[in-house]
Amino acid sequence: MARQGSCSENVITEFEWSRHARHRLRQRRVSEAAIEAAIQFEHAYRVSNAGDGDWVVPWFGADGREFGVVYDHPVYGDDTLVRVVTLFRVWDRRRH
Repeated sequence: MARQGSCSENVITEFEWSRHARHRLRQRRVSEAAIEAAIQFEHAYRVSNAGDGDWVVPWFGADGREFGVVYDHPVYGDDTLVRVVTLFRVWDRRRH
């Protein structure tokens, strides 16, 4: 996975959500706003994704849960638009 450098020229302001991503939000009781903020904040440090979705960034819930947020960027050639593909739980195997 290649880590990306600074991307300050890209300002993400718009979000599309896949049906699957919205379902995962409801399952995990996570807000859209929290995930959108994580993408905006972590985008310059994103990691390339080998599966569906171009990029992955981490998001840490207030309760200590860690998630990976998978998204496409740019979408339709628009650098301001992100399409959120899914949200998955990252398990720390040392604790389980």
